[in-house]
Amino acid sequence: MKGSSKKGSTLLELCIVMALISILLAIIGSFAVSVNGFTAAAKKKNDVTQDYLLCKKYIESWVSRFKEEGYSLSVVQTGEGEESQNHVKAVKDDYEYLVSTSVGVDGKFTLTLEYEPVGDEPEREVKYVSEVLTSVKFSNDGDNPFIKCEIGCEDDVMAFVIGGVL
Repeated sequence: MKGSSKKGSTLLELCIVMALISILLAIIGSFAVSVNGFTAAAKKKNDVTQDYLLCKKYIESWVSRFKEEGYSLSVVQTGEGEESQNHVKAVKDDYEYLVSTSVGVDGKFTLTLEYEPVGDEPEREVKYVSEVLTSVKFSNDGDNPFIKCEIGCEDDVMAFVIGGVL
């Protein structure tokens, strides 16, 4: 055989290809980590927004139900100092129902809404538990007929107003 030449790759070529592959894998890996961080932040923001909207829906439906039934609504404070909390109270005749909040030992925030009996049903309460919300504060500004609700989540505070109810 005249002039047989073998074609193949040298050790240097293999090392260069392996280096390029490892660089590409490092770029793809760091991109995946940053995408996971963005995804986690977006999920947390979505959870906060969903909990805020659900909390708002529960409070607004409770207020509108008692307002339609002719109850007088007021913002009341219980406790003193750091133990003090504001609640929304619905009163008619000798009946009174509250919207109250609490934070359990597990750190979960609970919104409790008390309802009057309907028909033969007993009094009941609806509890909404959130892992992302930290507080709900109710207030009203003197003679203005509205309830301001501030909903906290870590360092952020979102608020909404329920008008014409007091």
